[in-house]
Amino acid sequence: MNMVYEVDGVKFDEQPSETQIKALAERHHAQLKEASQRLEHLGERGILQRKHFHEAIAHLDKPAQQRLEHLYNRQLRLLQEEDHHHQAHSEEGVSVFAIFIVLFIIAAILIFSVVRLTGFW
Repeated sequence: MNMVYEVDGVKFDEQPSETQIKALAERHHAQLKEASQRLEHLGERGILQRKHFHEAIAHLDKPAQQRLEHLYNRQLRLLQEEDHHHQAHSEEGVSVFAIFIVLFIIAAILIFSVVRLTGFW
């Protein structure tokens, strides 16, 4: 008889199928999305999800573990790319041009305040 167990609400066979791994990745993605909307700390939740996933495949041989990890990671990336609320370019940060503008403004303020205090001009 094939052993069935549950990981974060997704039923797994003893040898998890690709469909089950994708379902788990979708479940984890949905949980992270919900947590981000509630402004929860995502780091701990993500680590716990990854731990549950690794525990679920720990009994498999190394090649099977690596194949399933690759599938899980690929599915999470696909879901993240499809997610319009979390686009990849939203984490790029501030442009270099904006940083130079701010530094220029700060330098101008400092120069004029020193000039005014010293009466140099």
